[in-house]
This record gives sequence, structure tokens and C-alpha cells, in this order.
Amino acid sequence: MSTEITISSNHVVVVGMLDTMMVRDRNAKRDKQSGRPMLIETTRKEGRTRGVGGRWENMTLQVGSPYGGMFALPIELSPDVPGIELLDSAAAETMLAIEGSLQLRQTFDGRFTTDRLDARNRSDRGRPTRELQLRVSLVRAPKQDEQRASSVVWLEGVVAEPPQVSRHPDLPAIQLAGTILKVAFARPLDFPGVAATIDEVVDVNVAIPTSHRTAESLFQAGNRVRLIGQLDCRMEFQGGASVAQKLAEIDAEWATRKAELAGHPSELRRAEGAYVRLRQRFEAAPRRYVLVGHVELIDGAPIALADTFEQRREFVRAQRALRDERRRRVAADQARRAGNASQHAGEDANVTESVQIMAETGDRAEVVAVSHPSRPRRRTEAPDPAALAIVSMPSDGTDAVAIDSI
Repeated sequence: MSTEITISSNHVVVVGMLDTMMVRDRNAKRDKQSGRPMLIETTRKEGRTRGVGGRWENMTLQVGSPYGGMFALPIELSPDVPGIELLDSAAAETMLAIEGSLQLRQTFDGRFTTDRLDARNRSDRGRPTRELQLRVSLVRAPKQDEQRASSVVWLEGVVAEPPQVSRHPDLPAIQLAGTILKVAFARPLDFPGVAATIDEVVDVNVAIPTSHRTAESLFQAGNRVRLIGQLDCRMEFQGGASVAQKLAEIDAEWATRKAELAGHPSELRRAEGAYVRLRQRFEAAPRRYVLVGHVELIDGAPIALADTFEQRREFVRAQRALRDERRRRVAADQARRAGNASQHAGEDANVTESVQIMAETGDRAEVVAVSHPSRPRRRTEAPDPAALAIVSMPSDGTDAVAIDSI
């Protein structure tokens, strides 16, 4: 198995400590008191993808942060990843090296799932968001000089939007400028002997300190740059209607609980701590990104940070206009469908009413014309020829001729 690192336009090496996770024990029964399933501690979790049924395995690494401390990095593996057999004998806190590529993928936070349908009449899957994920291509043991390393990322792409400036949540003295980097690369097919590639365009969220000496090369949208950075994670507050609704439900429940415990100070303090922890879990979430340490400008021009503020405002206005246009289009489409449904219902009601009126007035011919065409029913009894005979009286005075009915 080769352990040589191939530098490309999207490559990452992560060295971390194998962590444990709590998963449901399928062989154990539920707890009698709480009714919850029993949990066990393990280093790997296996399952199948809902819908397509593909197999996957999850694990978690404890990775060092550039500003100190560690953060949890969830990793999804395929059963055919080279080197995955190392996990069969790896215990907790074992150092591992993971190689792969990065991409922002659409995910849904199931904690905000409701029983309502979305604008397209589909089941609600939770709060939509984009999460930075690692696509693993190799699992190996770290080299001798990588024992104290954490992660390194090589990226090459085009800056997609003006930067958004914010303060680091734990280190307010550090000001970060975050943006999206569009990375395009050709990935060869996994089948040997086939000279074909799959072209991929992925988004990666990156951030750089505004005081960095080469940060201005990353501020201009459309610049093509080559980056070297490191994975990091920070807590970010969430927004949106689903988050506001969930927090309102938590606040309403706490107001009722607080009134019930007004005369019990010790229980009130414990309940207040549980309320604060629950609210913090829903109002903020960890966000992983690439902290850039080196920028090489390939094509484009640098721009000062002060000149990007108006560009960012214009970009936000354009995105909001597109969002409002999509909402108007969806609302108009829903109104059109509702109008068509009511129109068809009204037409059906009018047809039914007309048939009933015609039947009451005895207009047999009109009723047959309005009714749907159908084959005549077969008679169960033999008809009476005498009763079904049609008599034709000729005008010349000759005898009548009886014509049998078919």
C-alpha cells in the first residue's frame, strides 16, 4: 500500500486520535424507567443509506485546532477504502492518518424535523444546511514526523463571492474573512485500464485572518488562487424560521416549568441549568472550515478589505432578490395548481348537476349525449320478438312489414 502524498487541487491529510461514540445497542432492550434504547461505547458505526441502500461506516477523530485545543471530526467511510482494515484492530485513542478531499454537501438537521410538508409538498427532513465533509481515499498509520501534526489542506480554485468578516468566537482579537472557493478537478475512474475522468466542481468554505500578509489575494471574487491551510472548527449561531420556532417552544416549556418550581429553589437551579444547555444546543452548531495560512495568486488582482464591504452588501442583496423571486414563483405555482383543482371540481359539479336536471325533465337524448360513452350491456334474458318488433307502415297502402330487432 502506497503512502505517498499526491498534491492536487483538492487534497487533505488529517492526523488525529480515534475517538469513541455512543450508539444504540441492537441486542439490548430499552430502559424500563426512561424508555430509551440502551447505548454502548464504540469506535465505529455501520449502517445503510436510506433510499439507495449503500453501506457506510462512521468514526470520529479528535483533531488539533490551529488556535489550540481539539475538535471532533466525524468521518464517513466506504467499506472498500484502502487501509480500512486498520480499524479492525485499532483501539480508542489510536493515532490515524486520513487522506482525501473536501466538499460542502447538503445536509439536514433532523432535530428541527416537523410533520408539515415543504413548499413542494415533500416531507420535512429538518433544517437544510451545508456541511464541510471529508471524502476519504486512504486510511494509514501516521509517519514518524506526523505524530505531532494535525491537518493540512491543499486547494486550488476560484473565489466565488466577496468575503464576510467576523470575529473568532473564542478569540475576539482575531478577525476572519470567510468566503467560498470553487474547486474544479478531474477524478479518474476507479476501474483499472480505463482512460476516463469524472469532472467535479465542489465548494469549500475557507477563512483567513484579515491581518495575514497575503489575505488581499483572497478578497476579490473571480480570483484564481492556490491555498495551503488547516482544518478548524468553531461554534456559529444559527438562524431561520425553524430555529426561531424551536427556541420559542423551548422558552414556552421553560416558562411553564419555572412557574411550577417557584417554591423549590434547589430544583429551580438544576432545571435552569438544563434549560440553558438545551437552548444552547439548538441556537448554535459547530461549523468546520479551512483556515488559510498561505495564498498564491494565480490569476486576478488583490483588493483592499475596505473595498469589499460594498461588494458584499451588493452580493447579499442579489442573493435575497433571487430567493424572493424563487418564493414568488413557488407561491404562484401553488396558486395556479389550487385554481386548476377548484376549477376542475366546479366543472365536475356542473356536469353532475346538469345530468340530474336532464334526468328529472325526461330529456333522454341529452342525458345520453352528456354521459360518458360505454358499450351496451349484454342482456341476461332472451328478448320477446313480439315486444321488440318494429312496425313500418308504408305510405303506398301496402301491408305492414314486421322487422325483427337485432
